[in-house]
Amino acid sequence: MRGALGEKELLLIDEVINHYLRLDEGEPIDIDDTAWQKMHDLAESEAPKLYWQFLKKLLEDAPATILPYLGADPLDNFVNAHGRTFIGAIEKEALRNPKLTTALGSVIVGKRVPSGVLSRLRSLQPSIRSSQENS
Repeated sequence: MRGALGEKELLLIDEVINHYLRLDEGEPIDIDDTAWQKMHDLAESEAPKLYWQFLKKLLEDAPATILPYLGADPLDNFVNAHGRTFIGAIEKEALRNPKLTTALGSVIVGKRVPSGVLSRLRSLQPSIRSSQENS
């Protein structure tokens, strides 16, 4: 099950959305939150295709109010870890899903992401930032 979402991942999407909805309502961040931790465990697994499917479904299901959080956390982590490999898939999904484009506005691209990938990301979302510009 390296690229298809199972029941466990689909349930996790609802948990993650609820986590970020609570954050948006002003509850303090709890990094020990089970949903948050499970999401990060999935992100750090050796299954980036599965995590990309997870992110696409998460963004599709998420209300607009939490898109900045999703961009700054799970999408940011994915772009920085796998942007070079998945830039084509990110571009294709952004054409289909405007929520991805919105969430990309909260991503800060790190030094490991090649400048060509950063340029392609900026063609999708001009406000995307680079950590090198912040230093």
